[in-house]
Amino acid sequence: MKPWRKVLGILLCVAICASLGLARARYVQWRWDRSVLNMKLHAALDKQDLPAVEETLRLGADPNAEERPGTGFTGLMHAVEHGNPALVKALLSAGADRDRRDSNGTTALQQAQKAQLAELVTLLKP
Repeated sequence: MKPWRKVLGILLCVAICASLGLARARYVQWRWDRSVLNMKLHAALDKQDLPAVEETLRLGADPNAEERPGTGFTGLMHAVEHGNPALVKALLSAGADRDRRDSNGTTALQQAQKAQLAELVTLLKP
């Protein structure tokens, strides 16, 4: 094997490994950014700040992200808890899963029915 081919092969291996490392770093950064956006989404839902909710969703927050991992308590359930139709509409338009269940097996619709929030029940029915 000619020496230049060996060098070229090594450089190619280095380039591939570097690009894989860069891709992993970008993925980790994306996961971190999305996690921060999800926290900002739930903070905005706490404040019932519709413009902030819409902005975090526009930036890529997950409308189905759990407030605390393992609880199943999503942003949609959070909005129903506040009884805020505008927040519910924003989350649904961003793709929130209306059939998602929390750790107790309750959906956002069942939550709205229990609280007797007729407008939210109408919004959440399929």
